[in-house]
Amino acid sequence: MGLINYSSIEDGTTIDAADVNTPLTTIYDDYNGNIDSNNLADNAVTTAKITDANVTTAKIADANVTMPKISNPYKFHAWNATAQNSTPIAAPLLCDTELFDTNSNFDITTNKGRYTAPVAGFYNFGGRFKIPIGDNGFARIIIYVNGSAKSVGNIVRSGGAGTTIAVVVNTFIQLSAGDYVELYVQSSDTQAIDVNSSVENYFYGFLVSV
Repeated sequence: MGLINYSSIEDGTTIDAADVNTPLTTIYDDYNGNIDSNNLADNAVTTAKITDANVTTAKIADANVTMPKISNPYKFHAWNATAQNSTPIAAPLLCDTELFDTNSNFDITTNKGRYTAPVAGFYNFGGRFKIPIGDNGFARIIIYVNGSAKSVGNIVRSGGAGTTIAVVVNTFIQLSAGDYVELYVQSSDTQAIDVNSSVENYFYGFLVSV
């Protein structure tokens, strides 16, 4: 649709119905479903004029959403800087120090070591802890969701008295918004976890997709 043109009527000119109806019909026909960019001022369509959820996937060309337009603030990495023992009864690794927590969903105060999912989706979690272990001892690490075991890492056994072992876990799980995730540690005998090092004992996670 092009721009609508009209001719001014001079004073004293006699007009009939066609003089009025013809331009009105043109306006009527053009504006009923035929408005295009020629008839819109620059910046005329604002966010407020677009109904929520009305821009569909079909209207976005492939490859037109680039990395600078993609944001995923849901990620964290934390570790334990305070003395803690691993015992035969599995208990959360009390991570109280963050390397990062970009959306502030990891708790280092009230429920130390707990991550609460801000949105429903598929998440990746992993962790590690290191302890000395007695002869014939073992240790393991477990991902808990809402207080129940969800994924068990490898069980590492002692190579002899005075052995130091490191245990790891990594898992991919689906969460609902509000689900909370913790990293539990367990060993055959009570031993002090090797703390004060972000590379020896840690817990991390991030949203992969919704």
